Amino acid sequence: MSNFRHRFEMAFLQLLLTGMTVVVTSPVDSLQHCCDNGRNWAKDKDHCNSIQPLQSNTVDGICSNMQERCCMEKISEDQCQAGKVAANNSTSCVSISYPGCPKGPFERCCECCKLGKKSRELGLPCSSLQGLGSDCDSIFVSCCLANTAFGVQNQWDEWTFIGNDTELCTKGGLGCSHICKRINDHLCSCKPGFSLLADGVTCEDIDECKTDGSTLCPGSQKCLNTAGSYYCQPICVLGYIADRVRGCVDQDECLTHKHTCSPEEYCVNTIGSFRCKQENFVCAKGLQLAEENKCVDIDECKTGAHVCGIGKQCRNTHGSYHCLTDRLCPLGFHISDTGSCDDVDECVQHSGRLCAHLCKNTYGSYSCSCTQGFKLAANKHYCEDIDECQGHPCSQKCINVHGSYQCYCRRGFHLSEMDGSTCTDINECIQFGDRAICLYECVNTLGSYRCRCPPGYDRALDGRLCNDIDECAMQSHNCSTSQICLNVGGGFRCLSLSCPMNYKAIPSRGGQISASLLRCVKLGCDAADIQCNIDSVKDVSHTTLALASQPTLNAPLEVMYVRVPRVSVPHLPSPEIVFRIVDGNDRAIFDIISTREPNFLAGKLRIRQQIQGPYATRLKVALDFYRAGNLTHRNIIYIHVFVSPYAF
Repeated sequence: MSNFRHRFEMAFLQLLLTGMTVVVTSPVDSLQHCCDNGRNWAKDKDHCNSIQPLQSNTVDGICSNMQERCCMEKISEDQCQAGKVAANNSTSCVSISYPGCPKGPFERCCECCKLGKKSRELGLPCSSLQGLGSDCDSIFVSCCLANTAFGVQNQWDEWTFIGNDTELCTKGGLGCSHICKRINDHLCSCKPGFSLLADGVTCEDIDECKTDGSTLCPGSQKCLNTAGSYYCQPICVLGYIADRVRGCVDQDECLTHKHTCSPEEYCVNTIGSFRCKQENFVCAKGLQLAEENKCVDIDECKTGAHVCGIGKQCRNTHGSYHCLTDRLCPLGFHISDTGSCDDVDECVQHSGRLCAHLCKNTYGSYSCSCTQGFKLAANKHYCEDIDECQGHPCSQKCINVHGSYQCYCRRGFHLSEMDGSTCTDINECIQFGDRAICLYECVNTLGSYRCRCPPGYDRALDGRLCNDIDECAMQSHNCSTSQICLNVGGGFRCLSLSCPMNYKAIPSRGGQISASLLRCVKLGCDAADIQCNIDSVKDVSHTTLALASQPTLNAPLEVMYVRVPRVSVPHLPSPEIVFRIVDGNDRAIFDIISTREPNFLAGKLRIRQQIQGPYATRLKVALDFYRAGNLTHRNIIYIHVFVSPYAF
């Protein structure tokens, strides 16, 4: 006799003994009822925790197992459908409900559907692929073939008015089935997947499977029409059944009683088939044969096979049972084998179903608590995230995250590694180097820095460089009207220049004496002035040279050119010029060398060694003109040199 038959005969016999009238249904019908109850629970609660068992629970808790299994299947189907909707809406396939957890039906179905959509976009064939698995392959093909996982989804959710015929549409007697919008000569139109009949009002479903069934679904699937759309159902081999979400899944022939085992055998389900086994083992009293020839305990208290009378309570034991004095225990307690009321550890009995995070057993009850970063909700079971930022735990910026928070600092500050919440100022002048970010000097400020320039300089627009202030141009100097103002790095100099006796200042092109350059030309000498007559100097000029300090110098640095045009005189040899520094070069900082250019004879004034300001000197440079080896005349150039204290 099979297990199902044995259990139901025992239950029926017990009911006859107690004088009750029952209606015996087949095991398949009762199991279907349990499954329907589990799916309805998932639909209403959106979870499978604490499913209320049916009053007509079947033997050995099979109905409870069936309820839970069907509930989980329903949750999985809904999550899978949500994943396909996410894929068609081009949203993320990462579940926001359970971040960091292994991929569930939502993520798997979403990714498989996106693969199908991408294959369609690339123009690849929408055929089954080996290696994807039956569940993913079914979703891949259906999403590749249509706009959604099961074909063309309806884009109109309700009867709609469109266009300028609203008043006409709302008048009685028209009655469009779907959409009221004037298209050509028709005022009514239909949703996608429907066609307008000859009456111009009624919409009839288009059977896509009849028109394009052979192309919509691959050869391993058959096309099933739905209202306004269709879906592709896999054609499964023997031992498998089609599942709209997962494709072809194993059929449990033992559970659905589609096996061919005799009453003397028991059925064992296998993947794609089943096996029939003989009941070769004889179990001891109080035990019954289960799968794999194992003897398991019979709960006589549940099956009603006990003989405890009125006023007695049945307590199951392995292979037998006890009849205890009927005693009612308070909620949270249960009757022990000795008849006492013992505390029920609800946290163990209902593990993972009472509290969202932590469960602690108490005497006669239990309490829920939450992990750090969460607080207990009003129902005392769920845990809500604590927004720690409301308590201002950070010295500057705070961002709340799930179960915790993160402190951030404004620009110019860094987060302390000691407490993770205090922001301390960054000394940019030390971190990047004083001269790395400022030309002269870096001054640290709270959360930033500023560059400082020495007296006589202004900060440039970039805030880092220093620009010399031209006191002469700004008329902020104190030179007298008889002096010439010379701008130098970080300040100015007042020069008093004049021509020597027997020399005359040469006006500039504008008719005035140059303010920064004075040139004096020798006039005729008195016959009695012997010194004037024998002096070969014909021209005396004054010019200026403002330089920055040169703290490092690897080679001579050219700082000024003194150019003299070549003048050819017929029947005379070309002149030669010798440049000499005759005064003001006591430290031998400067030298001057001759050079030739196409139309000029020139002298290059160079710095030969390091020089640090402030430093000032007046170089007297002589230009000796020779023709045919004879000195014809000499010019003198006074170069007023000023070196600033800084290298800029």
